[in-house]
Amino acid sequence: MQNFIGIGGIIATILAAVISSSVTWYIAQKSKIERILSYKIYLLPIFSNDIKISNTNLKVLYNEKILDTPCLLCVDVKNTGNRAILEPQIKIYMKENMDKFPLYIESLPDGYDILWEIYSEDDCCCIRAKYINPNETIKARFLLSSSPQKKLTFSCPMKDLKVIDLFEMEKKEKEKRKKSPLERFYDCITMNDE
Repeated sequence: MQNFIGIGGIIATILAAVISSSVTWYIAQKSKIERILSYKIYLLPIFSNDIKISNTNLKVLYNEKILDTPCLLCVDVKNTGNRAILEPQIKIYMKENMDKFPLYIESLPDGYDILWEIYSEDDCCCIRAKYINPNETIKARFLLSSSPQKKLTFSCPMKDLKVIDLFEMEKKEKEKRKKSPLERFYDCITMNDE
């Protein structure tokens, strides 16, 4: 009988240790600081590609500059982490020479007009923010004199910041859905290798 009590005590001790270490691990994972910035960049032409403005009497002017094939550059940046991102310097670089005009930030929260701003430099469109809280999104809109033909590059150099291109992530998800169940199973097993 004493052996059963001794073995029961050992099992109870081991079980308590496993449960407490599991709870500790779970709490540590939940409170882990993650700074993640997710973004989408897309272009919206002002006119259909079929329309040649130069062949019509129509002229599009902005700040007294004629825009041949104007388009709207939309940059949506969201803090998908669990901590505020302080003073990110976000830049969207263009490999082509064109005029860039900062227009507005869509759905700007009250009081944020002094915290978030957009502007342009010679080779990029820029977003400056004092901070971006978790789940906040900056929807910046820029007018471009022409539609870029080369890929735009997103940059936000900060220590301990993970940057996610949502279009690339969606493309990978679509590719995964096209795979057979066996290929998806293999991807799940080898996911940690990436």
